[in-house]
Amino acid sequence: MRSIRRPLLRLSLASAALLAGGAADVAAFAPAGPQAAPRSPPAPFSPKASVPIDFASRERCRLWTASALDTTPVGSPPVVPEEEEDDAVGKRERLRRKVRSLLRRDGDADANSASRGSNRRMLRQNAFAIVAGLCLSFNAGFVNGACMSGLLHSSAARVSVAGFTGAYTQAGLALATGDAATFSFFARMIASFVGGSAISGLLNPKPVPGRMGPTYGPTFLVGSLLLAASSVLAFRSAPGLAVFHLAAAANGLQNGMSSMYTANLVRSCHMTGTSTDIGMLLGQILGGNRENAWKLLTLAGLASSFTLGGASSYLAVTKFRSLALAFNALFFLAIGAASVAFTAIEEHVTLWQGGPGPWEGEAEGPPP
Repeated sequence: MRSIRRPLLRLSLASAALLAGGAADVAAFAPAGPQAAPRSPPAPFSPKASVPIDFASRERCRLWTASALDTTPVGSPPVVPEEEEDDAVGKRERLRRKVRSLLRRDGDADANSASRGSNRRMLRQNAFAIVAGLCLSFNAGFVNGACMSGLLHSSAARVSVAGFTGAYTQAGLALATGDAATFSFFARMIASFVGGSAISGLLNPKPVPGRMGPTYGPTFLVGSLLLAASSVLAFRSAPGLAVFHLAAAANGLQNGMSSMYTANLVRSCHMTGTSTDIGMLLGQILGGNRENAWKLLTLAGLASSFTLGGASSYLAVTKFRSLALAFNALFFLAIGAASVAFTAIEEHVTLWQGGPGPWEGEAEGPPP
């Protein structure tokens, strides 16, 4: 009741004040009473004449009346009609949806662009790995053919430095017959091949399949030095069979590298596993499963490159004799240089960083 009485009281007071202001305005124009002195007649009307009306009082009355009729609590937001409020909410919601749609569209475009760039990069690296694997397979076939030709060293020894299944068998037979010299030789050959693979693992302790690391280049350099040292020993007809041990170590190193990078798909030094995979994949294709046909082509290329390397080695060793392994050292060095250049281009680093590194996390370039 009190909340109702107060506005009504204000309204009545405002009305009284308004009437009082109007009476004062009328009195200004009314004639004077008998007690007053006679007044001169009013001046003729003129638009420029000022009318003595108290507009300030009327404005105060109007504001007072409006405040008396306004029952909205102080500090409340202005009252908006429901239609206008619904329309404003609808506009805000439509604008919010449009912004979200644009952001989602930009995000999808960025994700698709990044995915396409990543796929192109993976294809480039896989293609380089296959080409490098074919070259390494040719190199291993060349070295193995030269060492098995009997023309590389003055001892006329014929030793395989690529596949070591036979070496394990020979070592076992020598152990059984008590031939200590033969057992010692094949044991050192096996240890040389394993040592070369250990060097590749030492230089690349955390390899990522399908990605060139910053130490692949130096690994190729070490392999090239091993083959160069083997060539020098063969040329000088050094006593002993260290020439074969060094060649075996170089093959073990390159086989370890190719296995790490391709997740054991490419094994460039021995064809036992490759031949097994070729037969298995061929059977799958004949059975109707052609998903891994590309692997069959890759493995067939490796086997062909290894065979071609063996054929080339015979031509080289018959003409150049002990200098034939010098070609392998240079070829191995060329593969390493190509690996360094490819890494520098792909990772957007300098040639020096593409070789010994480290560059991972230091020189990130723009996406390809």
